[in-house]
Amino acid sequence: IYLEDAPPQLTALRDAAKAGDMPAVVRLAHALKSASHNVGASQLGERCRQLDQLGKSGATEDARSMVSTLDSHFRLLRARLLHVIEVAA
Repeated sequence: IYLEDAPPQLTALRDAAKAGDMPAVVRLAHALKSASHNVGASQLGERCRQLDQLGKSGATEDARSMVSTLDSHFRLLRARLLHVIEVAA
């Protein structure tokens, strides 16, 4: 479920950051943080926590920059999770 739900969440997060919608950034980052921690993706979860804090502080440019790093972290995480699923199957 995480691998299916996270990409649309990241897209929505990117769009919210681009639009400067910090309340949406906070809400989406918090949700993705929780989901990431639930699957053991603590590094991505921590970055989402940081993004949540940036959104709360109104640091729009920093939030935009952080969102782009989330994309690359998720791509790496996705590859690792797919490998684990493949090996376990």
